[in-house]
Amino acid sequence: MKYISKPKVVNAVRFMGEDEGVPDFVSVKGTKLPPSQRVARYWNKLHDSELETKYGDWILYTDDGDRWPCRDSVFNQTYEPYTKPFEMPQM
Repeated sequence: MKYISKPKVVNAVRFMGEDEGVPDFVSVKGTKLPPSQRVARYWNKLHDSELETKYGDWILYTDDGDRWPCRDSVFNQTYEPYTKPFEMPQM
């Protein structure tokens, strides 16, 4: 049997080492370091764990509290801007 994952619309912000533009739940660590050496830390409420995103990678999050890091290369292969409702392919 074959399966396809259900589409999920996510919020995403690319972490570039600054506080500006990141969600309120993110804490930037290493502020005395150059931006490329800083990390973003945040709590994933859904899985009860602390996560970290490095410079240039993405912070993905949903409205239900799920949050996770995503490498830029994976993000660019996996996600695209949400412009209209997703249509499931016919099998």
